Amino acid sequence: MHKCCNFVGMRGYYITIIFFLTLVHGWSQSFRLGTVVLDFNTGLEGYSSTSTYTQTGNDTVVKWFTTNSNLSFGIELGLGKRFGIGLRGKANNFARELDQVTNSRADVNTKDLTMIVNFHPINRKKFDLAIGSELGLSKLFIDVNNLSNTQIMGKGGYYAFYLNPRVYFGRLGINLKTYLPFLNYKDLLSQDAGPGNYILTRWKGSGFGVSLGVQLRLF
Repeated sequence: MHKCCNFVGMRGYYITIIFFLTLVHGWSQSFRLGTVVLDFNTGLEGYSSTSTYTQTGNDTVVKWFTTNSNLSFGIELGLGKRFGIGLRGKANNFARELDQVTNSRADVNTKDLTMIVNFHPINRKKFDLAIGSELGLSKLFIDVNNLSNTQIMGKGGYYAFYLNPRVYFGRLGINLKTYLPFLNYKDLLSQDAGPGNYILTRWKGSGFGVSLGVQLRLF
């Protein structure tokens, strides 16, 4: 009886040790099941773009390069130590470049709402590498700044592939994100366009982006 009790006690002791080691291993990871990460980033993007202008049924296609500055806020939920999903909102302000067709400097702004999917191949206590993609909708607003006060609006698609290393100092950290973004707007609508004017009806582009920000791990 005494030996049996010792065996049961030793088995409970080993189970406790294994459970403790499992917890320590979990604590040594910056991302795991149930982890919630909030991030706030600011960045720059450059696009090689193709724009289609329409004038009384005739199309003019122009290729050009444009840049923007942006702010984004994201949230990610861990589905395990390697995978996470979340949402991101991003506001973009494009450079006021001279339009080759309308000969004006338009104010161009877009807002994106995307779903993100991340894979975490390297996951340590103070370092986490996320490789991911995002896909969603984008809303476009353009103030042409011409005599007719023309405004152009529309919705389109936005998606990107990215590499996002994160460094932690406790629950807070910093991250650097490099990515390849794509945008596509079709059937744009114009308001107060003068008769006979060239009007932007389609816009698509692909480019390169980089952002720097901070993140907070809640769990």
